[in-house]
Amino acid sequence: MATGLTLKATSGDYVVVDEGIYQAEVTGYTQEEDHPEYGPRVRIQVTIRDGGEFDGREMSGLCSVKFSAKSKLRVWVEAAIARKVEDGEDFNLDEIIGRPVMMQVVHRKTADRSYDNIGMLFPSKKQSTSSAGKRF
Repeated sequence: MATGLTLKATSGDYVVVDEGIYQAEVTGYTQEEDHPEYGPRVRIQVTIRDGGEFDGREMSGLCSVKFSAKSKLRVWVEAAIARKVEDGEDFNLDEIIGRPVMMQVVHRKTADRSYDNIGMLFPSKKQSTSSAGKRF
């Protein structure tokens, strides 16, 4: 028998990450359902790793799985691996996990609030040269 769950509405405690460039790490990806207009997509997870106020904050961005030279996914992959992917090259997305990147955070504003979004990923200045340790 239901006892009646009472809920208290709050404004939420989410703090929007300031716009700017952050040292970060690619921490994962998930395949998303196909979008009717854009087709198959992947969500790339990135975590801020700069020791500052937002250190440890996880963010994510959706990318089409198109892997052409100018596609967002390919640009982000190339940032993570700090090299160009050659046309015709097969690439396993697992290879970007644990890689350092520089992440640009931008805001998207609506009538009632701001959202933090990944604007772009850039190669990190802290790229590891060790094949065993991809972390920084």
